[in-house]
Parts: sequence; structure tokens; C-alpha cells
Amino acid sequence: MTNPPPLGSPTSFASLAPDSWFVDREAESFWMRIVTPIGLPPAGLQELALARRFDVFAGEKLALAFGTLDDFKLPVFHFVAYAANDGTTIVNTHVYEVPLPKLPVWFFATPLRKENGTTFGGEARATIDRASAIIQVHLGRNTFRDVVFDGEVGAKSGKISVGSLSIRTPDAADGPARHPRLWEAIAELQTPIAALPIERRNRLFRSLEFVERASRDNEEFFYLWTAYELLCNGKANTIRSRLMRALDFKSVDQVDRDTGFGVVAKWRHDFIHKGVPAHLTTHVARYLEYMYVDLLRDELGLTSLKLTLQAALPSVGLDLSPIGLKNHRPAKRTELPGDLPAQ
Repeated sequence: MTNPPPLGSPTSFASLAPDSWFVDREAESFWMRIVTPIGLPPAGLQELALARRFDVFAGEKLALAFGTLDDFKLPVFHFVAYAANDGTTIVNTHVYEVPLPKLPVWFFATPLRKENGTTFGGEARATIDRASAIIQVHLGRNTFRDVVFDGEVGAKSGKISVGSLSIRTPDAADGPARHPRLWEAIAELQTPIAALPIERRNRLFRSLEFVERASRDNEEFFYLWTAYELLCNGKANTIRSRLMRALDFKSVDQVDRDTGFGVVAKWRHDFIHKGVPAHLTTHVARYLEYMYVDLLRDELGLTSLKLTLQAALPSVGLDLSPIGLKNHRPAKRTELPGDLPAQ
């Protein structure tokens, strides 16, 4: 096999995907990722790329090709969600193009599944991620250095129709929580955090960084669980013991039963040992953040707010059925989740 001809025009994008992927090419689309290599001059990159085009990789439908991106305008999508004067959520979308110079690139492509109006972009990205990881651990990270584009392409037209950036759907469960006690609780953390020994403080800081990443990344459960383990300096059983102390429970069995932690720990086991993803709902993710606050205060020796228990109350309105607790989502919300009752 020889290196494919340079790719660049929209119709050339379409040529990445073979006809066998589609039932109706005119109506369907695929996912494409364009990445830049560095570390070699163009001639060396061309030599590296020879005979590196295929349509199946590790049993999955995936095309990889090397070519030249010429006269390409990079679509940039920027979203800002904000509150209007009446409290409704407005999502401002700004789209613009950045012209790129002629440059050598790798092209990935894989089928894009759509069912009942839902586009499974995350599934397509994961297929490309797996192939990219296999190649990079062999050849090095400079092989696929920067992502130029990661989005949907028309199978027939080659038209880029969806950008690479997505936004989290706003949900009232994500607050803002208005209970004044929570602001007081934030203030109470400052002095004990500053007084921690350096090793414990570094561990806590790293844990907080993972909590922040969880709020902005698709692998939300991975980051949240890692934050738990860093904070508690241990795995599931250690976290159970810490929750038992923070919530004044009698046993770790009560922790699993009354907080849903047993289900959460099983998600972690299945994720790490079986590769089964944990699909967090917004409400369960918010609940796990409340649980994190209880663990954080326990780490710092502060009186527990028992937010884990309060967040499961009917007045807060969270649907915690995925972890074996009750669904308190109201048919029509009159109070934002997070407006916790007073202690």
C-alpha cells in the first residue's frame, strides 16, 4: 500500500470513509479527527506515514490516513452559558474560523452512530482514542501532537457540520445553592487547610484539582473517584470508614445501604477491572459532590454538615435512584436542588 494523495478539500474528507460503513451515504455522516505530528521534517513524516492507511483497526471500523491539509479554515465554537434577568439560562454561541497554513496531518475517521435523534459522538471519539493510544505508546506522543479538528463530517458532501466542543446541559441540580450555611462552611475550611502538613496539603490540593476536572470533563466519574481516593488516602473501604465517621453511622454496611456508596464503589470496580463506564447523571454527580464535602470536613477535623444525608431529602429534589436511593425529582420544580434545610 502506498501513501494516499494529499487530503484537504471537503470532498476529500468524505473519501476517508469507505462505502461499506453506510446504508445511505447521502443522509449519513462519520466522525473525523485531524491531528498534527511534530519532531520530523516533512520528508521524514512522509516516510513514517508510508503504508499507514487502513480501514479497520483492532477489529473496529476506523480509517487512518496521512496527508496534507491545505487552505483549511479551522472552525472554532465557543459557548458561554449565563443567567438572564428572569433567571432563565441563555447559551451564547459564537462560531468563527481560523485559517491554517499548509501542514502535514493525520486523519482519523470512524462511523458515527445515531439513534432516535441522539448522536453518539462520545462513542466515536472513544474508538479513535483507543487506536491513537495504541500507536502513541509505540511511536511516542509527538506522532499525534495537537488536535486540529474533532467533529462530524457529512459522508457524501464532506461538509463539517458539528464542531468538536460540546457543553454540559444546564440542570437546576447544579445550583447555585443559596443556603448561607454553605458560605460559612467555605470560610471554615481556610485555616485548617493552611495548617496541614505539607504532604497532606499537597494530597488535598491534588484532590480538589480532580474535583474541578470532573466538572468539565467527559470522564466525570473517573475524576471524582480519584478525588475521593486522594482525599481519604485510600480506596473504597477507607472511604467507607471515613463516611461512617462523618455521618455518625454504626457500620460500613449502613454506609452502603443509606448513602448508595455500595453502588458507587461497584461502579469503580467495574470501571477499573472490567472497563465498564459509569454514566453519572447530573443528580448523582451533585450528590457525590455533597458527599465530598463531608469527607473534606472529616479530613480537616471539622464538624460534619452531613450534606450526604440532607441531599437525599425530598425537599432537595434529587433523583438518586441510579444508586439505589429514592427519586425525589419533582414533576415541576419550585425549589432549586441545593437549597438545603438548616441543620
